[in-house]
Amino acid sequence: MIDSQHEVLLYYKVGAGKSPSKLKGLICSASQFIAKVDEVYRIVLYELTVVASLLCLLITDRVLTMPAWYLGIVEALRASVVGGIGGCLYCLRGVYLNKCVLKKWDTDWHVWYYLRPIASTISGFASYLFLKAGLLMLDAEVVDNSSVYGYLAVAFVSGYNVDNFLRKLEAVAQSVWGVSKSKASDVQRREGSRTPNE
Repeated sequence: MIDSQHEVLLYYKVGAGKSPSKLKGLICSASQFIAKVDEVYRIVLYELTVVASLLCLLITDRVLTMPAWYLGIVEALRASVVGGIGGCLYCLRGVYLNKCVLKKWDTDWHVWYYLRPIASTISGFASYLFLKAGLLMLDAEVVDNSSVYGYLAVAFVSGYNVDNFLRKLEAVAQSVWGVSKSKASDVQRREGSRTPNE
């Protein structure tokens, strides 16, 4: 039985004159190939859609007249957005490395590709809060309005490298408030933190 339009097309192009068992094997392998290609394209499309959405959020206050409450939180929102963009870049790099360069595409990481931009956005926001509170410091010399760019740069790095940023936050929390490191950190250290880019 032919189940999809891809199989019908394959039957007419390749299957004429083949025995039914060979044709079924050919159809199955083509369907599996199409499913794998679709997975990668869906992830890339998702990442690019997230980047486009975040860029729209980034320029909203410059294009539209926004209420005063929004303008009060625009720096924190920008840090979140830039963190999310950093996370999407990391995911796109992971797709490129694993699918094209290393040829080690693993479907177990699909959830990671969808959740990473969200974690990166939250990480970008957290970096803004910790910088604003003075718990993280920028080592660069502050010139005029460059502190805003410093916040955004740290937000990008925290979104791009969430794992190391969270380790840094745990170290700050331990030194400032005496909070012990989380069990998740211990597991990562024991088993080695792995991402699709490593």
